[in-house]
Amino acid sequence: MRRLTHASIAALIALTTLSACGSPNTSQVPASTAASSRSSATARSARRTTTAIPALSTATPDPVAALRTAINRTKQLDSYRLSFRMGGSGTAGEGASVPSDAIHLTAAANDDNVEFVYGGSTMGPTAQDYRAVKIGDQAYVRGPAPLPDTNEDRWYILDASQSSTVNLPLPINAVSSMLTERMPLRDLVLDGEEALHGQTCARYRGGLAAALGALDGTGRPTTPEGIAAEATPVVERMQAEGFTFGPSKALVWVCPNGFVHQMQLTIAGEKDGSSFTTTADVSVTEPNAAVVIAAPADAVPPGPSLTAKVYNGGNVRAEASLEGQVLGQVSAGQAVSLLAKTADGKWYMIANERGATGWVSASLLTVEAATAAAVPVQ
Repeated sequence: MRRLTHASIAALIALTTLSACGSPNTSQVPASTAASSRSSATARSARRTTTAIPALSTATPDPVAALRTAINRTKQLDSYRLSFRMGGSGTAGEGASVPSDAIHLTAAANDDNVEFVYGGSTMGPTAQDYRAVKIGDQAYVRGPAPLPDTNEDRWYILDASQSSTVNLPLPINAVSSMLTERMPLRDLVLDGEEALHGQTCARYRGGLAAALGALDGTGRPTTPEGIAAEATPVVERMQAEGFTFGPSKALVWVCPNGFVHQMQLTIAGEKDGSSFTTTADVSVTEPNAAVVIAAPADAVPPGPSLTAKVYNGGNVRAEASLEGQVLGQVSAGQAVSLLAKTADGKWYMIANERGATGWVSASLLTVEAATAAAVPVQ
């Protein structure tokens, strides 16, 4: 059977009887997937000055060669913005529901600096999106996160041991390889041009074989039987297991700058009376641009929650000043989390039980001395 990576649509492709046996891996991924190894600065510079592939048109002698070149160039990007989604609708096999949001990822990368939001049903039915920023060797995560003492809704700055675990789960080379490795490029043909991201781009179109081939690349066989099954084209494999398919397509857009800017997959099918539609969408913007990635403001080290009781009701303000905009109020007897304090200790940034944050005067709170000492200064 195919053991799917965390990026795969395990439940989606109940379809994933693509091969013989085994179980999908849908474990939650805090950030343990290692990012792809980075090439040298010289190699990066060379890639960024590579001449764009020739403009694509129906007169191109070998459009597939141009497409393959664009895919390979896109895999090598070090600076880009990426959006990747997989989902579907309907049911697939024995009434299993197809998740509408199996996985979603938005990311930005600039050499060793990355930021991303990663989530979806493959991370678990109650899991929140995982948000992280990494600048060089310094990493930040947004709580609540699957790391010790990161339970509040705020940014945390991690130490060296924790930072080493934070990497972009699916860098662009992984996404591109996964979706094109088993896609039969010869089944895609140029079918026109389309405005995309401010350019007039060539659009390639393929049918069921191309779309299923892309999804077939999202997993790897783990048994001798599964490996042997890979020799059979994916359409035949799935038809032999009782799947029938309706209108399906794979679309790939290549722009004059020589990069793949978008891919879309749609597969409609049925098995045992249950119908489903599976979709995937990849969008790449700002290839080779100077993508700016900034460290989050107000990040604090992970640690036990610091709390205080409201001694006297009063205003919550946008700034640590009596002139700050009033955002709301706190009432006597409430418990609040202490997120930060001013250097003179006269103001505290607090969060109430609903996660709303703002500044309150220290005179409104009862704060234990040990707690006050532990609150980070902003």
